[in-house]
Amino acid sequence: GYTLTNSFSASHGGKFPIRISFTDLRNKGITPTSTFKRNNLNLSNTGHITKKLEYAAKFTYADQRAYNRVNQSNGHNAARNIIMMPRNVSTESMMNYEDSSENEQVWYTNWGWIGNPFFTVERNVNQDQRKRYIGNLSLNHQTKEWLSIMGRMDNFNENRHNRIASRSFTSPNGEFSDETIDFLEVNADYLISAKKKLRTNWEISGNLGGNTMYQRRKIHSQSGRNLIEHGVYELENVAPANRTDRSFLYERRINSTYGSVQVAYKNYLYFDMTGRNDWTSTLPKENNSYFYPSASASYVFSEHATKLPRFITFGKLRASIAQVGKDADPYQLQIGYDSLTTVDGVALSHIRNPFPLVDLKPEKKRSYEIGMDLRFFLDRVALDFTYYHATTTNQILTSSVSAASGY
Repeated sequence: GYTLTNSFSASHGGKFPIRISFTDLRNKGITPTSTFKRNNLNLSNTGHITKKLEYAAKFTYADQRAYNRVNQSNGHNAARNIIMMPRNVSTESMMNYEDSSENEQVWYTNWGWIGNPFFTVERNVNQDQRKRYIGNLSLNHQTKEWLSIMGRMDNFNENRHNRIASRSFTSPNGEFSDETIDFLEVNADYLISAKKKLRTNWEISGNLGGNTMYQRRKIHSQSGRNLIEHGVYELENVAPANRTDRSFLYERRINSTYGSVQVAYKNYLYFDMTGRNDWTSTLPKENNSYFYPSASASYVFSEHATKLPRFITFGKLRASIAQVGKDADPYQLQIGYDSLTTVDGVALSHIRNPFPLVDLKPEKKRSYEIGMDLRFFLDRVALDFTYYHATTTNQILTSSVSAASGY
């Protein structure tokens, strides 16, 4: 196999500098028919709208296509099929992988998971394509503080196809699956930053910001088995009892506000405090707001002490305590149904979430840490010690439900 990468870039300066770059990557795997291709296009532009207001814009487009990625472990992995072959079966004898009726030729017929490696790479194919768009636009205004406003967008669309060829040994009538994934995430941020020196020895800085995030994921999947017509991998070529057609939609929104303060004294004593509050759409209204703070301190004694041994280059003591909040996946608060295939023309569904979590609370993790960093002999030897303890409350976990319960 081989990998080739070629790139091109051009830029233009002046009042509104712009840069464009393009990268082409091509890979041919060591497994026959396995290929991968990716193209990246990047555009960026910066400039000043006024003397104190500047902007920065960036756009990225990525297109990747893969054909016949190597399957892992199961019987549709060509490498596995070769490993399972005994020494008295030559690889050359398997190169004629089909008979005159296009049936797969195998060396062993008593186990359905033994396949011909050449048939696997030529007929049991898979392919996927992803197109991704990433945009970023920011405005920065410099007064006594910094005011930063930014918008971000990330969108990708992915198509996947997998098949086990009809007339294969493992699936004589064939089967296939198709899946389309459409993902979108939009962020809007603002940030106000300030920094000030107090007298000679103290310095204080702080940030105040916010974010609103919207996320959407659409999934449409189709699958079928026992093809009616040989070699036609379409849902219309499968009897209704042997096909599935599902669509999923996931949406969530999180609004956040956050802030931080940093205090430094004489470049050897530091204090940091942060706080963040999130409002999420995936928790009940009475529990959808949660706050999580943190605080830390560090003492660089090598910058303060005057009588340290000469072999100590650097020394620091540190301690911190923090809390992190987390919401749940969408749609945990109500009963949901997944559609299944039909039986004799009757549509079936099963309950995806049999017990709605109407009083679901945000998961919180609290931790504290103490540590010490030491460096000796002009940084030739280093010692780093850390003690860490974490406790999680209201942990959100999934568990299976006994079929005997009726669900």
